[in-house]
Amino acid sequence: MLTEKDIISAALNLPLESCAVIIDHILDSLMKSEEAEDRIRAYERGEIASVPGEQVFQKIQNILEEDDL
Repeated sequence: MLTEKDIISAALNLPLESCAVIIDHILDSLMKSEEAEDRIRAYERGEIASVPGEQVFQKIQNILEEDDL
């Protein structure tokens, strides 16, 4: 397995465009993680409610069926 030092060393030898793509992916991952943590904290504070998965999937199915009309 590569170490952080190996990854950084390899990244520093890449073209600028490749570095930008990698940075974009890392930032996107961090933002998603932060959003998930924010939602968990809001749920724990009672600010948002959970929705059963069945209900979510049924809503998606209904939307997809409406689009097919």
